[in-house]
Amino acid sequence: TAEAEQARLRSSWWEDEVQRVAAEAARATGHSPPPKAEAARFLAGIVDCAVVHACTGLQDVPEALLNAVTGLPSEDGLFDRMNRNETKDVNWLLEYWHGRGSEEFREIGRAYFGYFLAVMSDQLKAGAQRVPGVPRLTITVMSDVNIAPLLAIYGLRAAASRRPPYLAALVHEMYRHKYSGRMYVRVIYNGITQNVCSNASYPLCPLAEWEDLVTRFTPPRSDCPVLYDAYQFQTVGYAAALAIRCLKLVDSTPQLCLLGVLVLMSVVLACRCCRTQVRRRASSTGSGLSNSGDSSVPLGKWWYSAAGQEGSSSARLLDDASHIFRDRKS
Repeated sequence: TAEAEQARLRSSWWEDEVQRVAAEAARATGHSPPPKAEAARFLAGIVDCAVVHACTGLQDVPEALLNAVTGLPSEDGLFDRMNRNETKDVNWLLEYWHGRGSEEFREIGRAYFGYFLAVMSDQLKAGAQRVPGVPRLTITVMSDVNIAPLLAIYGLRAAASRRPPYLAALVHEMYRHKYSGRMYVRVIYNGITQNVCSNASYPLCPLAEWEDLVTRFTPPRSDCPVLYDAYQFQTVGYAAALAIRCLKLVDSTPQLCLLGVLVLMSVVLACRCCRTQVRRRASSTGSGLSNSGDSSVPLGKWWYSAAGQEGSSSARLLDDASHIFRDRKS
């Protein structure tokens, strides 16, 4: 990180643009120009204050930072230049090492966000597998300085170029195809589906492809032992989770727990076989798709209107998928 920091302070961007925007912001807000080394922090503080004051109805935000029509922080002009420069400062470390090579970029990503991606991946898959005790909806409250680098890790450079707006949300949804059983992930940022995998799979990303991307930024045990020692991974499989839960909650012998789990899993497998046969018959006779009934929601129509591509194969794929799990970052 010391190398990246020195490169930042020596860059023409820092020497010229950041200092110029900081001086302009100081004049607009009645402050003295900040010390050169504090320019980005100065911009971040003004952006914070302007957004919070404007969004809560306070009338003390300098007009130079506001849109003349909406009365909110402007998406162009001085406020936008402040926004882009302080966000570039937040993402500088990742962007610097991304320019030096993919391995260095992954190493920095693993050090800063690998543990978070590992836990999120585990929770998504555990919720989709109906692991007992795992919620199907999780909400994580985090700062804009956490969300912006996550966007950068995904390669969403346009979205990562500006600070996540007030009440921004980064959502991960899990889908299961009704007929094939294949799992997919959809990533949504502020209501817009993001392309984080291959273009062919958009708007849904096959789980294996998404996992491959996330695994690149997941640290091994040797680099982050506290993750593997302190966090209990849930994706041990449905049967194993039932057995573990039984042993924890019931004062019984392991043999009884194992027998109960085997009986239950036999019933589940029989039900799944019957359901698969019914679906195949329905598919062969041209039957339409229907809601699965267990809070699964086909979201095809929502995607059509949002993207305006009702005839696309990706839209039909969404219509064939059931929404089963969501993870929201805000």
